[in-house]
Amino acid sequence: MSRPRSGRYHPSAGAGGRRALAGDITVVMLMVLFASMGFKVHGAIADLADVTRGVEDAGRAGTTEILDLARLVGWLAFLVPTALVLSQSLPTRLRRVRDLRA
Repeated sequence: MSRPRSGRYHPSAGAGGRRALAGDITVVMLMVLFASMGFKVHGAIADLADVTRGVEDAGRAGTTEILDLARLVGWLAFLVPTALVLSQSLPTRLRRVRDLRA
């Protein structure tokens, strides 16, 4: 018969609990920062589409390509740093949760 699992995800109050909470908050704040950065990069590149609207030779295809590029670069500006942060913090965090629930 298996023993019941605890529903805890953070250590009890004290230095360990505060440290775990601070680490989690830091990761979430970094993800919000990276999302904001992705939106700003997207907006800056999308503004280039306005420049191509004034150039008749570029036409609609040029504007669409720039908007697609803006979307791609915006996502990359969010996903790459987020993946790096999560690859560093998530294994440790999951190990701690597993230890708490054991």
